[in-house]
Amino acid sequence: MRTYVLRRVLLALPTLVGIKMVVFGAVRFLPGNVLDSLLGVDAHLINAETRTEMEKRYGFNQNIAGQYAVWIDDLAHGNLGRSFISGRPVLMDLGPRVPVTVELSLLGIMISLLISLPIGMLAAVKQNSVVDYVARSMSIASLSGITMRYTRTTMLDILSLDYVRTGRSKGLTERMVILRHALLNALIPVVTVVGLQVPLLVGGTVVLEQIFSIPGMGSYLLNSIQQRDYPVVQAIVLMTASVVGVTNLVVDLAYAVLDPRIEYS
Repeated sequence: MRTYVLRRVLLALPTLVGIKMVVFGAVRFLPGNVLDSLLGVDAHLINAETRTEMEKRYGFNQNIAGQYAVWIDDLAHGNLGRSFISGRPVLMDLGPRVPVTVELSLLGIMISLLISLPIGMLAAVKQNSVVDYVARSMSIASLSGITMRYTRTTMLDILSLDYVRTGRSKGLTERMVILRHALLNALIPVVTVVGLQVPLLVGGTVVLEQIFSIPGMGSYLLNSIQQRDYPVVQAIVLMTASVVGVTNLVVDLAYAVLDPRIEYS
């Protein structure tokens, strides 16, 4: 297990490097720059000498390779940079916003699982009944319930296997058969789906925080993109990519917990 985790971490490093390069280059190819955002309508009134001094202050006097080298050096020292707009370290600005976004994301996952798992199980047990039809219709009509559909489909497959029929023939109660023998195996593909939904939840928080003026990472990211606050954009995207990578690793390790027959080498 330890060897597998170490190998997965090492394989994730090139991915993070690639993401850093793409994000670093992408934000700098956006039209306009942070100086225009800072100066606003007075940008045309600034003389060349003052503008050159400001470019030097923010590191724009270097080419893109030089700027990237400075950023990588800061990351190596645990520094995510300093916001161009607020002038404060990015970590200081993100500190109170991270818990807000994490809470929203976790609540979204919890509510989804609390609704989808029981309904998916019930729809599978009551296959082709009124309950089944209502559950499937609701998920289709609301353009949601991905997790519910996976739970139902997997449960149907599991309930038709020989070991489930054997359990029933031995006199086990239906509740014990479903919860102890069928559910754990049915959760393996569901866990995969939940892991794949993490990036979607991050994107959803951007919309939610912007609509309801919630001071989280999503709204901060959107505002930073509009203001060309490069260090903030780079930091949030890098943190998000890291969370997605860790989530994928946790999902893989969860397979062994749900099914002890799975071994990692």
